[in-house]
Amino acid sequence: MAAPDPSELLIPEGATLLHIGAPKTGSTALQSAASKLRPQLADAGVTYPLKGLNHQRGTSYLIGRTAEAWGGAHAKEEWWLDLKAAIGAHPDRRTLVSFEVICEADIDAVRKVRAEMDGDVHIVIVVRSFASLLPSMWQQWLKTGYAGSLDDFLHHALREQPVVRIGGSDAFHRTDGRGLVSRWTEVFGADQVTVIVLPPSGPSPLFGAFESLLGLPDGLLASAPVDGHDTNRGMTVPEAAFALQVNRYLEGEGAERLDLRQLLWMGSYDRVLARREPQQDEPRLALPEWALPACQDAGRLLIEDIVASGARVVGDLDGLVEGSRTMPNDALDAAPTVDTAIAVEALTGMFAAANGPKRKALAPAAGKPAKASTAARPAAVAPAAPSAPTVRQASGGTLVRELLRRARRRARALVGR
Repeated sequence: MAAPDPSELLIPEGATLLHIGAPKTGSTALQSAASKLRPQLADAGVTYPLKGLNHQRGTSYLIGRTAEAWGGAHAKEEWWLDLKAAIGAHPDRRTLVSFEVICEADIDAVRKVRAEMDGDVHIVIVVRSFASLLPSMWQQWLKTGYAGSLDDFLHHALREQPVVRIGGSDAFHRTDGRGLVSRWTEVFGADQVTVIVLPPSGPSPLFGAFESLLGLPDGLLASAPVDGHDTNRGMTVPEAAFALQVNRYLEGEGAERLDLRQLLWMGSYDRVLARREPQQDEPRLALPEWALPACQDAGRLLIEDIVASGARVVGDLDGLVEGSRTMPNDALDAAPTVDTAIAVEALTGMFAAANGPKRKALAPAAGKPAKASTAARPAAVAPAAPSAPTVRQASGGTLVRELLRRARRRARALVGR
């Protein structure tokens, strides 16, 4: 399918572009750029409403979403009313609203979105191959304390082949008898829905497509300053194996989920991925070979849904089936040896998160000097690794036990346990 001309993607002035996901398709990078460039977007006639990274709260009300961060409660109507007022504050501008979990909506929730949103609303959906999406989703679970293996996660996600079901991010369900794209075209119309397909490799069309949709200058979104969190790089096999051991240890200790979210996701693993530079020959996390046929079948079903929906497509639909990278089935099975740089960054990040719940556990990127901070470098922690550290290896189990022995008492005290 030929890609549409960029001029054909442009939505009308005064229209709203609702970016609904899917998760793990560059949403963080897009939202970070838009939130940092609000003044520049406004100068170009585009509003990115309110002040946060994304529009999680207001849009969650529309789809009836609950969240652990809200104590399991539903999103509040007032959050939506605040967002709605901000969208309507500049009726002459194009408006971007973004939250990657909106795509979980069933047909009734999609109808509510249409009923609640005023004016001309266009939908944009970003997809990628399941062979690359599913390991990325497992990694996201891992960062929040999940202690199940990648194989267990994949067996659960692929249990209804060829439909993919991802707990906590169920974008591809067919509980209402419809596919992800078709339920949105049914309500909004095919001419109001654009699907961006991310390739398995090579340059991403994400920023360029959004610039075409919103009438932004070429390259504007890519000009936003990037910090370690924004890059949101994937884990390597040694990093994932290390995280899985830590999570299993903490699960055995009865750690609470909210503590794991704070200390691991916003602490240890966020810092490891932001600060550590993997070895050149370090294997990257990928789909085990055994799961590729099932992911390809799911990709074919997604392609059928997109084509039948009549939505506009940016990118190559064949990339949803072909060209995905895999790794040996036993890549995560061997007891890993752990680069001490992983442990140092993980432990430092955990302490930083425990010392300041609202403080990012990140320091400047590698190669840039860090400011002195007792939160970032507590006295009980070994000094930060030099810019070109000598890598020492230890057994994964030994290093995990030592890491947690040092961190557990201090971290629990700091979070009031």
